[in-house]
Amino acid sequence: MAESTSWKVQAGTPNPAIASDVFGYSGYEEHLTRPVRRLEIGTPCPTLIIGLDSALRVSPISGQSAFTCQSLFVGPAALPVIVEHGGELRCIEVSLSPWAAAAILGPAEGWPGYAAPLDEVWQRAGGELEESLDGLPSWAARFEMLDRMFGVEILAACTPRTELRWAWNEVRRLGGDARVNKLAAGLGWSSRHFISKFQEITGLTPKAQARRWRFQKARTCLDQTSLSLAQVAACCGYSDQSHLSREFRELGSCTPAAYRAARFTDLPGLPAEAAEAT
Repeated sequence: MAESTSWKVQAGTPNPAIASDVFGYSGYEEHLTRPVRRLEIGTPCPTLIIGLDSALRVSPISGQSAFTCQSLFVGPAALPVIVEHGGELRCIEVSLSPWAAAAILGPAEGWPGYAAPLDEVWQRAGGELEESLDGLPSWAARFEMLDRMFGVEILAACTPRTELRWAWNEVRRLGGDARVNKLAAGLGWSSRHFISKFQEITGLTPKAQARRWRFQKARTCLDQTSLSLAQVAACCGYSDQSHLSREFRELGSCTPAAYRAARFTDLPGLPAEAAEAT
């Protein structure tokens, strides 16, 4: 008998006043007749996953203790986790700039270096926020509520130095090709001062941030092209295919071949077997 499956994704565009710091909203709704176990790989941007009416079981692959939560914070330094739910899920994913995350959650030095319950870093989460969003009639209404909430907090507190915003955007644009000495020179700063200020604001050194953007580029390449692994490695700035594979194991807890083979077999996510097969 065929599995009864229903899932959909609703994308939302943030208000123009905050669009340079809130990169997008995604509303996910899933109804399955079976439990779900997925490998969740973070992005280089701080990310909020706000659950509306269900619990998530989160098991870090790095060996930390598993936990259950409704909403999740995934910082730029977080390693992959296995996320489980019972088959019913509705949540909103929000991708932020480091400055927006700092305005909402506090300075980067206080962000966990691992996936953590959102209510550990944001007092609004953990009940009232989720219930308020759940009670709204549509995804558009939920996105508008987040626009209003983020607009107040970000516009009041998000005043990054233009030099560091430029540098972060350059690292984002260049990915693995970003060079600390060139970025520092472009600002008229010493490399040591640049690295210190960049990490203070973004939570990662420029080199670590560039590494994650390069990995993100490789993931996109595997998702959207039929290039061989060697070609993906070359176009994304890795020294060779072995280098690409090492980075996937460390930052993605799977091989690039397992990632590509499993990517669309359990929409809208990546099945946990991608990690367990390596």
